[in-house]
Amino acid sequence: MESEKGKGSQFHFIIPYVIAESAAGVPQAEDGNANIADELKGIRVLLVEDNQFNAVVAQEELEDAIEGISVTLAENGLIAVEKLKSSTFDVILMDVQMPIMNGFEATKAIRNMGNKKANTPIIAMTANVLKEEVDLCYQAGMNDFIGKPFDTDELLHKIYNLKNKNA
Repeated sequence: MESEKGKGSQFHFIIPYVIAESAAGVPQAEDGNANIADELKGIRVLLVEDNQFNAVVAQEELEDAIEGISVTLAENGLIAVEKLKSSTFDVILMDVQMPIMNGFEATKAIRNMGNKKANTPIIAMTANVLKEEVDLCYQAGMNDFIGKPFDTDELLHKIYNLKNKNA
């Protein structure tokens, strides 16, 4: 530590860390060599996001990563529920904090639909990744979550895992 009256303090420290030799925890496609994005070709995604900038970024990231993807946008949970009634999706990417109907309410409404669509996998997309918020996502019926801004590769792995779990 260095401190100088009237100027402030500086703290110096070392944080040891170990670099993993392999990506043991990273899921791979069944043959171990196939690109997960290839496995997701043609997937149908309902992207529920009230922030137009976030929606455009997410849609472009997905379209750049997955060939033939179909991304349908919904600006809030109520619109998402209505779109799910008239269409089928492989996965729903659900913002949590939205006007009119938030992500928790929309997820509960979807889970109570009483048909096969009620089991559509839902990934929460939230900037708040505190344990309490994540717990609320699972309690509402969401299958997984990802923090915003999201890592595209991590999101693809989550989609792949949920899609194959429900296949």
